[in-house]
Amino acid sequence: YGLGQVDGVYQKSLPTSWASGLKTFWETVIELSGGKVDNFCEQCGSGTPYSKAIQVAKITVDQCPLIVKLYEDDGVEFRPDSTTFVSDSKARAAAKSTVAKFKAKKCSTLTVTGFAAAGTDKPDYLSKKQEIDTTNQNLTESRAKAFSALLRAAGFSGDIAYVGGGTCGTEWDPDGNVDQDKQRLCRRVEVSN
Repeated sequence: YGLGQVDGVYQKSLPTSWASGLKTFWETVIELSGGKVDNFCEQCGSGTPYSKAIQVAKITVDQCPLIVKLYEDDGVEFRPDSTTFVSDSKARAAAKSTVAKFKAKKCSTLTVTGFAAAGTDKPDYLSKKQEIDTTNQNLTESRAKAFSALLRAAGFSGDIAYVGGGTCGTEWDPDGNVDQDKQRLCRRVEVSN
């Protein structure tokens, strides 16, 4: 419960890669102890500590409040159902530009998160939700990994984590039909600290 969650006042938000590291650490500890993780509740309650919680020292978080969202028009466009870029040169240029922005802010870590569209009207999506979400989870993680490799090649020397953001889930009009403009916004890669 609440891994990486903070109150936002006493303790500032953790970078995505730090929160992901906490999750991985505890998942590994639990599995090595013979347990099985069923679910993570990453944002539970308000984030304010329980009144009887054990007091701990505040963690200093490097401030690098930068999020770069890259869409197909920015050159981060993949061939359907693959991790192959439509244009390697445009994708490399997007990676180079992104690395320059994070270096200018003196960021030492990056997290790349991929997102995908459901690719169908909302009623069809809801009827096949588990199948579509599983496919998109795997695909977006692989695409985030592919863009991470370009960031490394473009000269980012810090830690890079990659995450599958899965199905975007905001691509429909009020009637549940696919909205092409919203669907394009779902097909993206986000790079954050």
